[in-house]
Amino acid sequence: MDWNAISGIAGVISVIIALAPYVYASWLKIRQKSLSPQLVQVMKLWGIIVIVFGLGFFLGQSNQTKRAEFSSLPKDPLPISTWKLIYFGKFSRNDAKWYTYSWDGPKTTAKIFIEKRYRIEVQDHSNLGFGGTYEQGVFTIENQFYVEVETQKLRGGDTSGFGLMFHFNKNDNRENNFYCFEIRNDQTFSVFVIENDKEPVFFLDMPSNVIIPGEVNKLGVVGDNDKYRFYINNQYVGEILDTRLSDGFVGFWNTNEPNENVVIEFDNIRIYKP
Repeated sequence: MDWNAISGIAGVISVIIALAPYVYASWLKIRQKSLSPQLVQVMKLWGIIVIVFGLGFFLGQSNQTKRAEFSSLPKDPLPISTWKLIYFGKFSRNDAKWYTYSWDGPKTTAKIFIEKRYRIEVQDHSNLGFGGTYEQGVFTIENQFYVEVETQKLRGGDTSGFGLMFHFNKNDNRENNFYCFEIRNDQTFSVFVIENDKEPVFFLDMPSNVIIPGEVNKLGVVGDNDKYRFYINNQYVGEILDTRLSDGFVGFWNTNEPNENVVIEFDNIRIYKP
């Protein structure tokens, strides 16, 4: 939907409606007819209504433009706009049984819960920082897919990451394996893989001015077998080719700097398949 075109049309209509009483008043003057007190009151009231309508439309349009950008799909070599939406999570309630928990340990205090959005609250008590919180979802993806989520960091520093995790699984020793696409409020992002809970191997780690610090950002990943393309706010930011992991759960991720108090929210997760 072209909100700019709608805005222009609505603006023209608003101007025509706003000018109509004054055009009529001018016509009466030309015909040497006086304006009745009732008409003057109507014109004043009409002017107030038009001003209120104009302000309301402008504020609503400003917000709708941002949401329209988020509700559209990125332009990708694969025809993802024709794919089926197999899951849409707004987190108004936890029907899909997303992973939630509370933890109060000597090094970290964590609370992962759902309250209108998927919310992560982590307080690091150490001087070392926190490696990551794995929030495993209930949907697995493989082969070709597109997954996106809206996320916002409400509290914490600019250099700790948060984002989307995919192909999450555990080996026979219960060690974690997954790819991660994370952003930071210093307008940088990373893509890395963790195998068997070992140190991450980075594919991408670079700045991007499409990240909006402190605001809601949309992260998207297109999977095409062993090729993955990454989008931030529908803008392409890079791709990788890797065969280490081929399927697994979708989830969320965050890290903490030393002694950092972090609050992050996720919402509107969508998963598409051919």
